[in-house]
Amino acid sequence: MPHDVFISYSHLDQTIADSVCACLERAGMACWIAHRDIRPGDDWPKAIPPAIEAARIVVLIFSMRANESDYVVREVTLAADAKKP
Repeated sequence: MPHDVFISYSHLDQTIADSVCACLERAGMACWIAHRDIRPGDDWPKAIPPAIEAARIVVLIFSMRANESDYVVREVTLAADAKKP
């Protein structure tokens, strides 16, 4: 499914990420957020790269926890490699 925004966040910041997602979606932007958009049984690490590639932009919920997350670092690297704003 096409989406405007990929939201990158630490799972420990999910409440904040959900709030940002809700605000963006109220403004008419389609968001992709892992805990909602990865189907049960799907391989999370394999689902992330195509979602980043399909997004127009990446929003990073930056926190100390995100900064310490290997998964968030990978997502930011993938976004940078794909030249996503």
